[in-house]
Amino acid sequence: MDEKLSGLGPIATDTDTAKEQIEDLKALKKEVDLHHVDIEFLNQQAAYLMKDCAPEQASSIKEPMADVAKRWDNLIHRLGDRNVCLMYISQIFDKTLGLIMLL
Repeated sequence: MDEKLSGLGPIATDTDTAKEQIEDLKALKKEVDLHHVDIEFLNQQAAYLMKDCAPEQASSIKEPMADVAKRWDNLIHRLGDRNVCLMYISQIFDKTLGLIMLL
């Protein structure tokens, strides 16, 4: 998912590309949303495994899970930031077009 988000490239500066990027982001967001269930299940399974094991065994589960949680949170944050930027650019394009139409 990280690679797909990075592969979307920089925020567009033209209307057509921005619209394409908005659609690409929506598709990626749907795909990420599908994996949310997997992440929750993984967290539950890890908690279950850690419940009945020795502390040193628990840390061998906890550390990778902390990395997964950090990467997941970062992905969600980056998706949100990109969405905000694209919506802002879209609004600017719309307002500019409206002003041009008034001329």
